[in-house]
Amino acid sequence: MKIDLLVFLFATILVAGAIRLDTNQNVTHLRGTMISPNLKEDDFGVLASWKANHIRWQLIWGGDGHPADNATVSQFEAWLETALKQFDAMLPVCRELGLNVLLDLHTSPGGRDTKENWRLFNEKQFQDAFFSVWEMMANRYKNETQIMGYDILNEPDDRDLIPGLMNWHDLASATVQRIRAIDPQRSIIIEASPGGGVATLPKFEPLPFDNIIYSFHMYEPTKFTFQSLNSNDTPV
Repeated sequence: MKIDLLVFLFATILVAGAIRLDTNQNVTHLRGTMISPNLKEDDFGVLASWKANHIRWQLIWGGDGHPADNATVSQFEAWLETALKQFDAMLPVCRELGLNVLLDLHTSPGGRDTKENWRLFNEKQFQDAFFSVWEMMANRYKNETQIMGYDILNEPDDRDLIPGLMNWHDLASATVQRIRAIDPQRSIIIEASPGGGVATLPKFEPLPFDNIIYSFHMYEPTKFTFQSLNSNDTPV
């Protein structure tokens, strides 16, 4: 079984670099960034002019009050369809500019409860919804060559798992199995719980599938990475 490792250093302004390691092929140099889904066509042109060749597209349900936190499954599915239509409209632009896409489910079904626990790991209906939305997206994009991979969930956290439900490792494995039944070749990106941090991967058992990319998000030192969010921080 081959294990790929893709490391991303996300930045709000600068385009970050990444390298995919593959012992069977030449090293492919990747240059890209995570983006807001609200970028316009001209913005993608700017990225291309900076020699970017890939982006991480967030499927994120933003807004006041974190709307996913109180949404039903049907409301989540309706939001996701709107978000995918927005993505679909920009796919031809990405294709023309040579921007490959990692499609990232940034907002999970159920959102979080008032204690910040993920409802995905508290209620079975949201785990069932997680399966169904990824089966839907796999069917929708199985022939789309511009999508280089699926990041099936951003920074998962199953520390408050309710007994009888799947933990993140088992949920991810079952989701990959469902995606691969529809789209056998797609690279799939997995982040470990809790939160996809750099210290989580050594404790995460690899999934029994080929072409899995294990990713972590590097925020340390937070005094540097979050300095613009805290007015008390001394600029680094």
